[in-house]
Amino acid sequence: MFFKTKYKIILFFIICLSFFNHLTIISGFKLDNGFYLPNGNIELNGIGIGNKNKTIVELNSNGKSFEISELKGSIDEARLIFKLPTSLVNQNFNVTLKLNNNNNTSLQLSMSGSPSVLPADNKSIKLGSIKDLIYNETSLVYTFNSNEPYYSRFIMYNNDKPITNSPNYFDCDTIINQTRYCVFKSEQPINKLWGSPSSKVCVRNVLNPWEDCNNYNIGSKVTPKPIFKFNKLPSTQGDEIIITGSYLRFLYDDFGSDPKPNKMNYIKVVAPPQPIQFSYAIIKGNFSDPSFDASTLSVTFPPGSGSSKLITFNYLYAQTFSYAPPIISMVNYNKKYADVFIDGNNFYVNIYKVQEIYFDGVKQNDFIINRDNTQIIVSNYKRVQSGQMSINITVNNVPMEKSFIYCFYPPTINSINSITHYDGGIITINGSFLYSSIPTIKIGDLLCKYISSNQTEIQCKMDPANEGGSNLPIIVTFDGCDSVSTNNLTFTYNAPSLNSAILLNGNIVLLNGTNFGRGGNESIIEITGIGIDEKILINKFEVSNDEKSLTFELPLLKFKFFNITINRNKILSNTIPISNSTLPILKINSISNPTTENGKLEIGIYYIEYPFNELIIPNIFINSTRKTIICSTPVSSINRYITTCQIPSGTGINKFYLLNYNSILLNNRFSYAPPIINFMSLSAKKDMITINGNNFGNSEKVIQVYFNNINVTSKIQLLNNNQFTFRNNDSFNNGPIDMIVDENLSLQFNSTLPPLIKKVINNDCNGIIIISGNRFITKLNANKVKVIVNNKEAKKLANSTDDVLLVSSPQISYTPFNVSVYIGSNLILSNVILNHLHPNVTKINQVKNDKDGFLIKISGVGFTSPMNASLVLSNGSLRDIKCKLQCSANLESTIKINTSNGTGYYMCNSKAIINQHSIGLKMKFDTKLIEFNVDIDMLKGNDINSDSSKLSSSSSSSSSSSSSSSSSLFILITIISFFFYLIQ
Repeated sequence: MFFKTKYKIILFFIICLSFFNHLTIISGFKLDNGFYLPNGNIELNGIGIGNKNKTIVELNSNGKSFEISELKGSIDEARLIFKLPTSLVNQNFNVTLKLNNNNNTSLQLSMSGSPSVLPADNKSIKLGSIKDLIYNETSLVYTFNSNEPYYSRFIMYNNDKPITNSPNYFDCDTIINQTRYCVFKSEQPINKLWGSPSSKVCVRNVLNPWEDCNNYNIGSKVTPKPIFKFNKLPSTQGDEIIITGSYLRFLYDDFGSDPKPNKMNYIKVVAPPQPIQFSYAIIKGNFSDPSFDASTLSVTFPPGSGSSKLITFNYLYAQTFSYAPPIISMVNYNKKYADVFIDGNNFYVNIYKVQEIYFDGVKQNDFIINRDNTQIIVSNYKRVQSGQMSINITVNNVPMEKSFIYCFYPPTINSINSITHYDGGIITINGSFLYSSIPTIKIGDLLCKYISSNQTEIQCKMDPANEGGSNLPIIVTFDGCDSVSTNNLTFTYNAPSLNSAILLNGNIVLLNGTNFGRGGNESIIEITGIGIDEKILINKFEVSNDEKSLTFELPLLKFKFFNITINRNKILSNTIPISNSTLPILKINSISNPTTENGKLEIGIYYIEYPFNELIIPNIFINSTRKTIICSTPVSSINRYITTCQIPSGTGINKFYLLNYNSILLNNRFSYAPPIINFMSLSAKKDMITINGNNFGNSEKVIQVYFNNINVTSKIQLLNNNQFTFRNNDSFNNGPIDMIVDENLSLQFNSTLPPLIKKVINNDCNGIIIISGNRFITKLNANKVKVIVNNKEAKKLANSTDDVLLVSSPQISYTPFNVSVYIGSNLILSNVILNHLHPNVTKINQVKNDKDGFLIKISGVGFTSPMNASLVLSNGSLRDIKCKLQCSANLESTIKINTSNGTGYYMCNSKAIINQHSIGLKMKFDTKLIEFNVDIDMLKGNDINSDSSKLSSSSSSSSSSSSSSSSSLFILITIISFFFYLIQ
């Protein structure tokens, strides 16, 4: 009872506490006013309304209700802000506030969906002072005292008309340490916000919902100073540059009736006596277009010079800038006329002389501006000594960024030798003005140690380098002046150089020079010259250890004169000719073999005098014929001239001849063309073989013929230069035919004689037929053998040889059958009548009976496959035995088969061990049953009954297993049945 009473007391206490709290909430819930903000938001003021988690807001207009889900409250719960639905803008509506835990308590307020702007005739709101203006490229913030009026929005004007496409407002809810932060908010970027000085800023009081949009223009305190930078300084000739930044067109001065939104004013600050001038920089594009990107302006400046001030559009700010400083790109000195030519940019020219020119600090007054402001010519400046000179130019008080250093009479390089990178060495540089003091010499990235110099030559030493290099820059510096080169001269390690080329005895050329390389694939000799269509490359030569001499074998060339170049790893040496004192002498060689009948000999002629004389006709004298033959006028070919001579009929090799060319006699040899076999043929009776070709000669005394390594020369009949015949022999096999005509060997020719059919024999084993003969293996379809048995083609067996062809009968028949044999399409044997023998056993070759089983070999004739065989056990039962047939073709002669041992045999085996002295064997063929007994060896300790008992035992075990499985299945079924019973 006590506990129930205690529970009631506690419950009553909680109810009372809740009711008291409810009264407290109701008593602190008050709605004072509401007003429309320019950003489309509604702000409500009151007491206890600013907790967005406790308050429900409903809007009602013309019978339609809207519940606001997104609310923004204040910390003191005195203000509530929400977004007005678009359909209620410029409409009258009622606001109802409810507490979400008490639907019976609500507050109501009538409002209009338009800004609460203070009428023009009302008293203006007095704006407090702006404490600070904080901004960058993307944000704009004004600060005020928290208890004073502040900005609510901008109204931008174009001249005297408001711009309607620039909605914006200030978010001023943030207050920190009695400072209100008003953050500018806009639907478009700040860069696109622009207007004339007529633009207004709206002001709002802290405790009053009204806005004063009539009395405050956007002025200097409100306007942020533009942020901008130039991508470059404008050239003095006038230039187009890019100005980037923010607030570049926040306000522009419309000048009343003459707006210039696309012109930027600037003051041209010039040196006396010039007056200060105003000018315009023109902005490309439509500056008034709302879509115009005002953060990047393309601005064209007119010609000018010196420092200037860029004026912003509202004349509130000016940015100091200058035109680009003068730049010198090149200086030249004309010693003859004492003129200094200075090329560059931004020199400027106008009616006033605003340029100042200084040589080593001394002002020069005698000059003119030439060539579109890009060249200054200083006259009457004489200088004879070499060395540096500092040049400075100032244009309208804008100096050069850096002095230009010009060298009078700089050291000039004309040539340089090369060294190997692995040895280093002395480098000699030739040129002019190479002596005034001790120079610094740099080749590539390495210093060359100075040795000595005079006006035309410098010597220095280079240490060995880890790696070579090519086309390395050469810089020689005297007194700060770097060298110049008239032909862009560079240095290359390991560059070969040729001094001389001499022809030694025979055709060996000796080259002298430097840096030839160390052999291998490092260097190649290139030979060029008149009559050499493509340069000749030589990579076989001998080089001395110091790489200063080289020898190589000179190839045959058309003319005596030629040029030599060394190419070392793609670095070319100088090119030199062969020494005139050692020019090669005239040479010839035989470049063709005349045929044995009225042939033509072509002779190559080399190292002819240039130019070629067509009136010189060569002739030859042949020793073997003792005849002189006039040859043709030599004709030009690749690297040689060729003359053609008609040669008398003959045979043989190494025939001596003497050529006379312009009274120069030269010995050489030629050989007649070798015999060539084109094809062979057989006579109609196949008894004669004819060989056709060329260059056989006409004499049997000088010819030898080998048919498959058999000398058949004695059998030759009817020999002439293109053909000979000899008698065929059945013993000839296909093979090579070789000919020798007067020691001249022919190219090998492979013969293809047709097959020779001797006899057709029945092998009487599984239907195999044997064709005996010769040359059965061939690739020619015309020589392939085809066997027809009873009008059906027999299949060739793979174990056929070149003299024995084995085929298998399409069908085994024990009646006479017809066999025909074709070679290609030609019938060779017709209607050969053969018979298949009935199966018969001729011999038991082998019986084996051991622990591995039983095996027997049975030979005979007429065997076929398949055949069913079985063993007859002592109890009369049969056991199958596997047998495999093997056929043999044992020819006793070409007319019959040796059948004494049979033409085939069966290998029969069984895994059973036979424990008997003899056993019966049955062989079942399609047409015959053969039965016989075989005596076998006994193998003690193995009897067939014990094997049977094993089989019986195995069968019993299997039965037990089956019973056990059945029992387990029964138990399983019983359990399942019991389970279903329980379920029921």
